[in-house]
Amino acid sequence: MRTVGGRVAHASSSRQHSGAVRQRILDMVFDLLHLDGINLRDLPLGERQKRLAGLLSEEPGVVRRSTVWPSDMGPTLYKQACKLGLEGIISKKLSGIYRPGDRKDWTKSKCRARQEFVVCGYTPPKSSLPAFSSLVLGTYENGKLIPRGKVGTGFSEEDRRDYLKMFKPLETSKPAFSSAEKVIWLRPQFVVEVEFAEITRDGSVRQASFVALREDKSPDQVHMDAVQTASVDSKGSKVAGIKISSPDRMVFPGDGVAKLEVAKYYERVGDLMLPFVANRPLSLLRQA
Repeated sequence: MRTVGGRVAHASSSRQHSGAVRQRILDMVFDLLHLDGINLRDLPLGERQKRLAGLLSEEPGVVRRSTVWPSDMGPTLYKQACKLGLEGIISKKLSGIYRPGDRKDWTKSKCRARQEFVVCGYTPPKSSLPAFSSLVLGTYENGKLIPRGKVGTGFSEEDRRDYLKMFKPLETSKPAFSSAEKVIWLRPQFVVEVEFAEITRDGSVRQASFVALREDKSPDQVHMDAVQTASVDSKGSKVAGIKISSPDRMVFPGDGVAKLEVAKYYERVGDLMLPFVANRPLSLLRQA
């Protein structure tokens, strides 16, 4: 008998049969860590994959080997993943050995960045928003909570009220970090998954949207992944071929939105917006 220790991703599919729905569970194996009592974790990933290929094929079956794409297919695979609405792809070094919790040999290419954050507090509701305006986010780096901005979209009104009931017992007078605005601070016990466009130069999320509450993850496990960081040089930046002067100037200080970010937003929504604003006066300039 052979003993095998691998890493699997589970997928399920349903089939109609005789009027009933049957669930079929598939195990997609993508790594091999032990074989016949031998620890393979110190072997390069490429060697582990060769040994896995000797045990399993990619052909249909209850247990099958995950497809491996060569590096030159990366750009095409990434575009296809984004087209299908997937989170993105992960690339791994073939020379990398396996170390639990160490992913320095992994590169995440996300269609839209998504990761977990610790809920450090919330801001009071504004205008017609119920319960709260935004959640104040953070991650643990070297045992210390680091501010990562806020998320104020992606919640239904019912969500806001339900989450506020959960937050109330955790309110504290001890701030997690300094903040220029009013924050109701919470003991860091909740983790949320957030989708965002990128990370600003000060380490905060930009265009964040709430995805889900993550009750399966401990706050002290939440660290910042390496994702694309927004940056501009001192000479400015171009958007749609137009040079943006003073790209770092904060045009909406309360929300931490800079001039460059506003320009990038209009670049994305321009085609949808122009039919409604074309040939209309948008501002009046007084002539001297």
